Amino acid sequence: MKPFDPRLVSEARSSRPFLAAIVGAGVVSTVFVIAQAVLLARVITSVFIGRSGLVAMAPTLVLLLIVITLRAGTVWVTERAATEASIRVKSTLRSKALDAMAGTATSVGRTTSTGELTTIVSAGIESLDAYFARYLPVVPLAIITPVAVIGFSATLDWLTALILAVTLPVLIVFMILVGVGARRVSRARWRALQRLGGHFFDVLSGLDTLRLFGRSRRQIDVVGTISDNYRQTTMEVLRVAFLNSFVLELAATISTAIVAVTVGLRVVAGDITLEPALVVLILAPEVYLPIRKLGEEFHAAQDGAAAADAVFAVLDDPLAAPRPAKAMLAAPDPARCAISIESVSVIYPGRDVPALNAVDLRIDPGERLGIAGPNGAGKSTLAMIIAGTLAPSTGRVTVGSVDLSEVDPESWRRRIAWVPQAPYVFNASLRDNVALYCPDADDAAVTAALDAANCTFVLTLPAGLATILGDGGRRLSSGERQRLAVSRVVLADASLVIFDEPTANLDLASETEVVDAMAGLRRDCTVLIISHRSAPLDICDRVVGLDAGRAVIDITAGVQH
Repeated sequence: MKPFDPRLVSEARSSRPFLAAIVGAGVVSTVFVIAQAVLLARVITSVFIGRSGLVAMAPTLVLLLIVITLRAGTVWVTERAATEASIRVKSTLRSKALDAMAGTATSVGRTTSTGELTTIVSAGIESLDAYFARYLPVVPLAIITPVAVIGFSATLDWLTALILAVTLPVLIVFMILVGVGARRVSRARWRALQRLGGHFFDVLSGLDTLRLFGRSRRQIDVVGTISDNYRQTTMEVLRVAFLNSFVLELAATISTAIVAVTVGLRVVAGDITLEPALVVLILAPEVYLPIRKLGEEFHAAQDGAAAADAVFAVLDDPLAAPRPAKAMLAAPDPARCAISIESVSVIYPGRDVPALNAVDLRIDPGERLGIAGPNGAGKSTLAMIIAGTLAPSTGRVTVGSVDLSEVDPESWRRRIAWVPQAPYVFNASLRDNVALYCPDADDAAVTAALDAANCTFVLTLPAGLATILGDGGRRLSSGERQRLAVSRVVLADASLVIFDEPTANLDLASETEVVDAMAGLRRDCTVLIISHRSAPLDICDRVVGLDAGRAVIDITAGVQH
């Protein structure tokens, strides 16, 4: 981690005034440190050498009190500015990370578990507090204060300034040596936390399956092992932190002692008077204090740095849909404009074989197009390309005459409704689940959408539309969840509807009900149906097949209308 990470700052431009306030407070604080030492030395010298009384020293004491108060004020300003900067950066990073995870089909999402991603955007980004609120405020002090204090000391006693200038790099070297180890163990601790969060999330998500197979008790030992690994890495971080503190404290103490002994002997010998000797003696610990604090806070900041790297891995994903800074065009209506896929190829990172390879396809407005093919043929990848959640490696997608890469992603997605293979049902009311695309829809519209999707199960629910469906829709069967997803599409009144394996996990009776609901969609919207089962494809105007992503082959046309 850099002492001042420009990437973290660039992700939150609104925090720059607060970072400037931190630097400014560091400069002012250094001035007050020197002023406090000068005034304190003057008071001590006047009392013990000049035998001055309280009345005579009153102006100096008042000035000293003002300087101490103002110095405390700079500390308060620094902490407030650092806290505000932390809040803004965390908010910006969390928003961008969530947007990237939800809005793009990133390779990170394919290689990182949901639990690990949850850890990144929650505990991970939250750990940036240590970087901004504790570590970052010390950085300007560690640069400004030693240089200013040594420079001022040189005007009073060049020998003391020389000792400070020689011993300070030794302290910095010790901090760097221990910091290298701290970086390693902190990143190991972060990886252990990600594994713990990811595995625990998976266990909770699959608890019913584990119970059915009699493996739920086994997970107690697994979670215990992962937790113990996290405990060990945490203790290793603390061990390195304590070692660093000990080394820095010892080096600072020895260096200060050298200054004290040297100054004391020279005062006794008459080579230097008491007041400048006291000033440099009081200032000596202030030279090492910012470096010691920097070393102490470095360990806490490493957690935030490791988490920031994980967030940037999501934001920098090469497959994320581009977000140009230029003005974006409004999305054309796919119910009135043809969608053209021109020589589109997609290569996922870490894979040699492309998921799609020079695919050409045209979808006419209002057409019901079926996409068939075996698992791994690239059907879902093609759907994500059309939905704009995945940017092609080569080629382009146009709607009418407009390149999809130039279209505002939000306006394009507002025209799209997506029914995945396993639609998620939220722990909310039936009304809220159906009105996912149209949250302002009234009960009459929601009921009409349910009727159009053959959702007769509504009649059996105890509270009707107000019934809470539970996590993942546990109160519903697979077929009921799928028909609920179709009712969302009906209510959305979208121009482009994408069905991704809508009947893959259903029995024949449930499949028939879902297909009938799909067939009831209005004819003036464009429909894309991805399936390896024949029933959903029978309602399509045209069916094409993907052969390992290499070519599009026309299979059939006009099966049913």
